[in-house]
Amino acid sequence: MCQIDAMRNFRRHAMLLSLLAWDTDSQAAPIIRQPGAIYLSDFGLDPLKIKILRPAPCYFDLARTRYAGTLRFPQIIQVEALTDEMCRIRGNAQQGGVAAWVSYDELEPLPEGLLANLKKSEERRHIVDGLIANNEVAIGMTVEEVGRSLGKPQKTTRRADTQGSREIWEFIEYELVPQT
Repeated sequence: MCQIDAMRNFRRHAMLLSLLAWDTDSQAAPIIRQPGAIYLSDFGLDPLKIKILRPAPCYFDLARTRYAGTLRFPQIIQVEALTDEMCRIRGNAQQGGVAAWVSYDELEPLPEGLLANLKKSEERRHIVDGLIANNEVAIGMTVEEVGRSLGKPQKTTRRADTQGSREIWEFIEYELVPQT
C-alpha cells in the first residue's frame, strides 16, 4: 500500500514540475497599447499620482465597451498614460485592483500644460526614432540619441575654454575600394 501511495506522489510531483517548467519557458504576453495614447514610461517618467473626485467607472478600452469596474472613492490613483479624452490609471475598484481607462471628468485636473508638453515630446520622439533607424543625426539630438544612431565614436576629444568644456565625437567611415 505504501509503495502505491509513493508512486502516486511521485507522479503528482513529476506532473507539477513539468507544468512549472512549461510555465517558465513560455514568453510573457506583450503589453497591449492603445493607439494614440502617450505612455509616461516611454519618457522615463514615474506614474503621476492624482485624486479621483467621486466613484468613477473605468474601462479596459478607450471605446468604453469593456467595463472594468467602479473606482473606490476617496483614493489617490496612478496615471500611466494619456489621450485627449481619457487616461490609463492603476487604482482600486470595488472589485479589486484595476488598470483601466477613466475619463478626465472623474479626476482632479492634470498639471497645467502636461498633456500639451507630452504631445510635443511624443512627436519629437517619433522623429528621432526615425532618424536613429536610418543611422542619421540632427541638431538638437541628445548625446545618448546620437550614440544610439551612430554607435560609439572612433575618437573623442575634450576641450576646455572660457565658455566651458566641450566634447567632440569623431566618426570615421571607410569605403572599401576593390583593387585589381
